[in-house]
Amino acid sequence: MYERLINPLKVRLGRKEISPEEAVKELRAMIEDEFLPVAFRARVSEELAPTEPPSPREDSRTAALREALRQRSEKLRRDAAAMILDRITETPALRDLRASLRHTERVRSLQHTSMTETPPSSGNADESWPPDSSSEPLSDREKRYAKMTVVLKRQLGKSADEVKRLEELLGDARVWAEVEVERLASEGHDLEGTKKRVVKKTFDDFIPRHRYHCDFDLGYEEFAAALWEEGWPSLENLAKVAIENKAGTLSNKQKESENPRVELEDAVTPKPQTPRGERRGHRPAPQVHASGAPLVESDSAKKQTKRGKTRSAWLDEQITLKQWSSDTDIATNSGPTYNTIQRYRSGEKSTRETYVRGRLAKAFGCLISEVPE
Repeated sequence: MYERLINPLKVRLGRKEISPEEAVKELRAMIEDEFLPVAFRARVSEELAPTEPPSPREDSRTAALREALRQRSEKLRRDAAAMILDRITETPALRDLRASLRHTERVRSLQHTSMTETPPSSGNADESWPPDSSSEPLSDREKRYAKMTVVLKRQLGKSADEVKRLEELLGDARVWAEVEVERLASEGHDLEGTKKRVVKKTFDDFIPRHRYHCDFDLGYEEFAAALWEEGWPSLENLAKVAIENKAGTLSNKQKESENPRVELEDAVTPKPQTPRGERRGHRPAPQVHASGAPLVESDSAKKQTKRGKTRSAWLDEQITLKQWSSDTDIATNSGPTYNTIQRYRSGEKSTRETYVRGRLAKAFGCLISEVPE
C-alpha cells in the first residue's frame, strides 16, 4: 500500500548506504511530515512508538523488533529495521491475520482455566476478567477470523495489482449475482438450491466475460465460498431475507384463502344505489388541491414520504461532508447504482434494503446502523 514511500529507504538500507539508526531516524521524520498521508504516518508511528510490553493488544513481535534495534550487533539491528519496513507496507489482510493468531493464542490459554473460577488476584481491583473481553460473541469472532484467513491465503503469492484485480472481479460477481438470488428466491427455491444455481450461473456466464477473467485462478469450491459467504451483506444473508419474505407472503395469501369472511361480507352487503341525477357507471372526480395533489393521503404514503425526506436529508448531509457534487459520486465510490439511490431517496422499501444500506455505509465510511432505514 505504501511501497512507493518505503521502497527507496529499504533499498538504501539493503545496500548498506545508511545505517539502521539512520533508517529509523528517517522513519521518525516521516511521522512529522504533514504532506504524507495520515494513515501512513499512523502506521509508522504504530511500529516505532514506545509502549509497555507485553500488552494483550500488542503483537509481541513488534516489541521484539523494537528491542532488537537496541542491541549491539549491527546485523541484528539492520535486520530488525528491514523487518519493520516490511511490516509498514504489509496488507491489511495480513495484519488481520496476525490479530487473529494473537486472539487464538489468548483463547487457548483461557480454555485451561474455568471461566467460573475466581481469577488470580494481581492486586488491581479494577482488572477485568477474562482479559481483552469484547461484546462480540466468541463464535462470531472466530468465524470472522476464519474468513480473514481464507482471504489471506487467496492473496498470498500475488502482487498488489493482482490482488486488487481479483478482489474487484469477486465484488462485481456478487453484485451481478444479487439479481439472480432475488429471482430464484421469488420462485420458491430453498437456500441450498439457490446457492447451487447462483454459483453455477455466475461461474459459467459472468466470470468468462469479466475484464479481469485472466487473473481468476480459484477452484470451483473456493469460488463458491468467496461468492456466497464473503461481503456485507453476503449473498447468503440476502437469500435468507428474500426466502423469508416469500414465505411470509405465501402464508398471508393462504390465510386469506382460508377465511372467506371478506368475500361473504361483499356478497351480503347491499350495493349503494346511484343518486338521482347521476348516470349509472359515473364516478365523481376526487377532490384535489390546486396543485393537483389529493386532499387525503393514505398512511402508507405518508410514511413513505416521511421516510424519503429523512433519507434524502441524510444523503445530502453526507455528500456535503465528503465534498461531492451529486449521487453519481456515491455510485463511483463503491455505493449502490444511481437508480437504486433514487429509489432509496423516494422512501420505497424493498427486500434489498439491508444491501443498499450496507453499500451506502461503505461509500461514506460509516456504520450501517448510522444509515437511515
